[in-house]
Amino acid sequence: MTTLAALIISTLTVDQLSTVVLADTSGLESIEELSRPSESFRLEFTAAAWLPRLVGDITVGPAGTEFDVDNDLQLDSVEPTFTGEIKGTWNWIEASISGFAFSTSSTVTAPTAGRFGTINVNAGNRLDSSADMWSVAGTCSVAIYRPFADHRFPWSGSDPDPANTRPGGGYRADLKLMLSGGFRYVHFRQQLTDLTLSRSDEFEHGWFAVNAGGGIQLDIWMKDQLPFIDRFSLDVNTMLGPAFGGDSSWIWQVDAGLRLHFTPNISVYTGYKLLDVDLKADDSKFKGGLQGLVFGATLEF
Repeated sequence: MTTLAALIISTLTVDQLSTVVLADTSGLESIEELSRPSESFRLEFTAAAWLPRLVGDITVGPAGTEFDVDNDLQLDSVEPTFTGEIKGTWNWIEASISGFAFSTSSTVTAPTAGRFGTINVNAGNRLDSSADMWSVAGTCSVAIYRPFADHRFPWSGSDPDPANTRPGGGYRADLKLMLSGGFRYVHFRQQLTDLTLSRSDEFEHGWFAVNAGGGIQLDIWMKDQLPFIDRFSLDVNTMLGPAFGGDSSWIWQVDAGLRLHFTPNISVYTGYKLLDVDLKADDSKFKGGLQGLVFGATLEF
């Protein structure tokens, strides 16, 4: 065999030998220049059912009494609420716009006396109340650290790991540490009618918040272990910021979700969503928010 190999090599010209060497090293270059599908531009459309409860305290008017919206007014029932999101992702950057519209109502007997705006409520009076909240948010996030990616930081050089490459060129595992910034507009309305006195009043206002925060994203390819699952994703994000449009106000939000991708383009998820607010305007205030589980599906292109 050694003699045969020597004979073959001796018959090759210098040009032919260089061709063999270049062909061999080009394979290494292709690893360095490997195209990652997860780093190309992607567009996602998500529709979900959020099941939140309204909690908190509402005070309306300069001489208003603080009413507990879940105990005093019994506005704490779970209300199925549509929420949607459009998100674009390219390499280290993603941008999204999302929104929801929530509404709830109840009729109760006033447990104690108090004042709601211009209404002096007596204990035992029949009260009809409702609360509405809708919101639109825009967020831009940057992955500042990806320990399993070819580029650990946005400014670092390429250092691909062949062991972290799945069939098709994608990552087997991809972890992102995200920094986020954005805005949120919240519109809140609280109405109360004293059926005993036949009198009504309400508090309605809108706030615009600028917020910042961060989170993590984990993506794991599952096809080897579970053939019917393409990949598994975990996403946790929190943001906080001041709200403008009234007196000193704040908005805090948390989103956490677990997603199963049945194909590269279709996934379902379940998670938890919290929107906590401290809103003040016109001598009135609402401190509370919405929180609950969320179930949805995503179509990705």
